[in-house]
Amino acid sequence: DQSVTYTGNSIAYSGKVTKSGSAGKVTYAYYSDAACTKAVKAADVVAVGTYYVKATLAADANHNGASATAKLTVAKASSSISIADQTKTYTGKALAYSGKVTRGGSAGAVSYAYYSDAACTKAVKAADVVAVGTYYVKATLAADANHNGASATAKLTVAKAASSISIAAQTKTYTGKALAYSGKVTKSGSAGKVTYAYYSDAKCTKAVAAANVKAAGTYHVKAILAADANHNGASATTKFTVAKAASSISIAAQTKTYTGKALAYSGKVTKSGSAGKVTYAYYSDAKCTKSVKAANVKAAGTYYVKATLAADANHKGVTSAAVKLTIAKAAQPMAAKAVARTASLKTLKSKSVTVAVPLSVTKAQGKLTYAKVSGDACLTINKTTGKVTVKKGTKKKTYTIKIKVTAAGNANYKAGSKTVICKVTVK
Repeated sequence: DQSVTYTGNSIAYSGKVTKSGSAGKVTYAYYSDAACTKAVKAADVVAVGTYYVKATLAADANHNGASATAKLTVAKASSSISIADQTKTYTGKALAYSGKVTRGGSAGAVSYAYYSDAACTKAVKAADVVAVGTYYVKATLAADANHNGASATAKLTVAKAASSISIAAQTKTYTGKALAYSGKVTKSGSAGKVTYAYYSDAKCTKAVAAANVKAAGTYHVKAILAADANHNGASATTKFTVAKAASSISIAAQTKTYTGKALAYSGKVTKSGSAGKVTYAYYSDAKCTKSVKAANVKAAGTYYVKATLAADANHKGVTSAAVKLTIAKAAQPMAAKAVARTASLKTLKSKSVTVAVPLSVTKAQGKLTYAKVSGDACLTINKTTGKVTVKKGTKKKTYTIKIKVTAAGNANYKAGSKTVICKVTVK
């Protein structure tokens, strides 16, 4: 009997032959049954199985021929398979091996089994090959009619998937306290925590403690999405602007009295926000279109003033609504004192005598007028000139007249009056 391995070609018997007698040729015939009734062509002795071979020794001149039978077994050939390690990225779904497969021999199907250990003793269901980690896959090549099966193992690595994060620029207003980023965050992948780091430069090389993100200005914030079991982390940067806070200022109307010098606003100022300097601008009209130099705010009248609070590092500047700055007329500064006058008795015998104003008036503002308040009947006064007339025939004596002198005032001074008792002596 002889056993040979399948090759895919026809196989001829080549086993041990023992013969005696005839020197004739030995030929072979093949059968599928032991009784050698079902012939098989030599060209068809290919497939795996058991054949029966009959060896016939031809007769020669001196010997009869002879024959014998034996089994010719075609055994299955071996197969080979190898698979390359493969890495796939986590998707959240079961992942199947799809790497490079090199095989020879059997035309059978290749099936895969998964394990958590290199020895392939701890099976993992294909539906559970989901999470990030290292798995071991065994590829099994099934036997076919003429070949044995084969198997091989390799690593199947499920790598972490990428994550993404983006953040929108945000502006907050200065409050004097630390401000944290709270803008729009768009993320995918990892379910990890998002943390924020702050920097003073766009390249994010100069860190700023979160507690120091207070002052107005531009910061740069980096959002960091932490990795989870199945995803890598990610980060993104954007601008985080702390805008200057608003300021406010209001001023109360004020009245001052004319002094002849420039007068500056010094009324009540209510302000908040900026610690900047307050300056004032003056106008002659309520709409504040006609400016007046501060040095020219002198004359009595109504002016309009606006206060401007300058910005500081963390607050905007602001200008108040206009209010009135009134320069009221000053009190009449006129002074008056009596001046004694004399009239000639000799002249009075024939006519009335007019003497000069019996007053000395100084610092008067505005036109002067005079009035007799009381006094001797022989004396009268000219209301325009203040001169006093002594009536004809008045006797020798000292006479009195109470005079009220009035200054009409002007643009910057009020009207005012003084009453003085004056004397005229007839002698």
